Amino acid sequence: MNKYSGADWLQIRIDYKLSPLARKVADLMGQVECGLYNSDCVTKQEGWKEKDRIELIYKDRLTTHSFPCSLTLLVLLCHQQKIELTIQPCSDNWIRLIFVESPEMLDILKFINQSASTLEAIAV
Repeated sequence: MNKYSGADWLQIRIDYKLSPLARKVADLMGQVECGLYNSDCVTKQEGWKEKDRIELIYKDRLTTHSFPCSLTLLVLLCHQQKIELTIQPCSDNWIRLIFVESPEMLDILKFINQSASTLEAIAV
């Protein structure tokens, strides 16, 4: 998953060890941001210190259709890593992203493929 800088890039810029969850979140946010170095609002936060819940304040635009489809990518990467994502309003133009590991999470990609196959069978 590490096409762009994420956890390794962040780890050398902070003075504490990232938890396994924080490393996963940093890597997936690195993909969404095309490198964590592109987003000050993601890297300059205390939310990375938590072990079981990563909470980040986020200002950048999240979209489902316009390139780079950051919201779509964020959701798919969270499902792939079995991380539950909650998005909450925070203040004007800011949102709170809350990440929690969820090992029992439905494999959405498998579900989509199975649903597509079922719909194809019904349509025939």
